Amino acid sequence: MPRAGGDIRPKVAAVAGFALLVSFMFNAPLFSATTIQLSWSPNSEPDLSGYRLRYGTSPGTYTQTINVGNVTSYSISGLDSSLTYYFVLHAYDGAGNVSLPSNEASGKPSIVVGTAPTVATALEVASGSVYILQSGQHSVRVTGANFQAGAVASLGSGVTCGATSVSGGDQLTFTVNVNSSAALGPRTLTISNPDNGSGNLSPALVIAKTADVTRDCLVDGSDLNAISRAWITMSGSPDYNAAADLDGNGTIDGEDVAIFSRYFGLQLAVCP
Repeated sequence: MPRAGGDIRPKVAAVAGFALLVSFMFNAPLFSATTIQLSWSPNSEPDLSGYRLRYGTSPGTYTQTINVGNVTSYSISGLDSSLTYYFVLHAYDGAGNVSLPSNEASGKPSIVVGTAPTVATALEVASGSVYILQSGQHSVRVTGANFQAGAVASLGSGVTCGATSVSGGDQLTFTVNVNSSAALGPRTLTISNPDNGSGNLSPALVIAKTADVTRDCLVDGSDLNAISRAWITMSGSPDYNAAADLDGNGTIDGEDVAIFSRYFGLQLAVCP
């Protein structure tokens, strides 16, 4: 039977000004940003069956109870790094007798950042290019390393990234919804793993105007003709066609042809 008075006697941690009965170690679990590792010295009773760990976020108030079994250490993950947690232990025997609680120990988890993912390439799936047209939903495929399930993608203002799907840790896909008013030009892609590891590629993708220059809901020869008629004209010129300036740089040039060619014959995500 465990000794009366909650005599669990966990290890004393060397913390300035305190003699904690539970020691804290902060680890980096695979899919959790915070973990507290608790350890204690065992009771010596031969009929000891195990320990119950109780904890909460206020001193003396324990809202969670875990039967950890007959062990002398235990990890709790997924905790809130902004909160202080308070812990006590109870020993129990095979007959169901339970000791009084140990002295209370407390600790505040710290955020641990995991290994950063590597972002090598990013392509819009339908066109196989780095160009994403304004308006509509598109699919993006990313290659790299160390992608975790639940990773979050970001391409900045005006672009909403959907949930990611990870394959083998070196490839992920997600959908993007591009607002019709999203700023044109290169975008940095940031991938953030659940363990707070983060990586990016800059530039990764380019937001462009719809390649349907003539607004007939097709990307075809008529659009190429419109680009040709405004070829090498600049904003302010009488022959300049803003709709043909697909990259929005103020000049109708080879970049606009490159964008057009990638979407030639493809179904548009949104018909202008």
